[in-house]
Amino acid sequence: MSKKSVAITRRFETFSVPYASTPEWDDCECNLENDGSLTVTMRRPVIDNTEETKKEILGLFEEFELALRYKGHHKLSAHLVDVQVDDCDDNASVNDGIIFGDDLVDEVQPRQPEAKMPRVPLACKRWIYTYSETNGVLASFVAEQLIRHYLIIEELGSGNEQEEELRIMRNFVSHPRCDDDSVVEFIKDNFESAISVNSNGNEYAAFDHSNVHHGNFVSKYEAKARDQVCRLIDEQIEGHRN
Repeated sequence: MSKKSVAITRRFETFSVPYASTPEWDDCECNLENDGSLTVTMRRPVIDNTEETKKEILGLFEEFELALRYKGHHKLSAHLVDVQVDDCDDNASVNDGIIFGDDLVDEVQPRQPEAKMPRVPLACKRWIYTYSETNGVLASFVAEQLIRHYLIIEELGSGNEQEEELRIMRNFVSHPRCDDDSVVEFIKDNFESAISVNSNGNEYAAFDHSNVHHGNFVSKYEAKARDQVCRLIDEQIEGHRN
């Protein structure tokens, strides 16, 4: 007896570091193109109705794309290539699903495919897209990176001492002149040249986007914010897997 199956193909392009060989992952077919793009086809049997099966496959693709973005492929683009509804053999084996990859560390060298197709839960989508955009199109703007990274820290963090330091730095770069006492005190202790005095004799902190020394000072804290964001997202990924 035969039943319907749905097969969806998507092409992934603009990898930061392309795959060195074609992935061999369970429950999907992959083809590595000459231009470095990766074409992936997933097939599932239709259990209830065709549209629900399509949604299931597209959800798996979205989890895969999130994992790639989190791995450092910030300029990744994905395109729908084909959707097919076919008859399939009732005895054909179909795995329950693709297992989450364990390694979500950014690679900087050409690499072989992961042993398992990497995926992260869709519940983490908003944070990963914020992280990916921040480290992609905004990579040259340290103040903007710090501001956007802190959005995630503010939501997911615990408000510890380091995060409070990052909050102060976020406020410093967010205003042309910041007279908040905590900001003025912190900047005065760590970067006194950014302190000025207004006409009333009150001190304020002023961040200059065009000043390379200001940028270098902020970049140290932006790196701390980025590391903290990765730790917080890692915790969310593990929490949603369990």
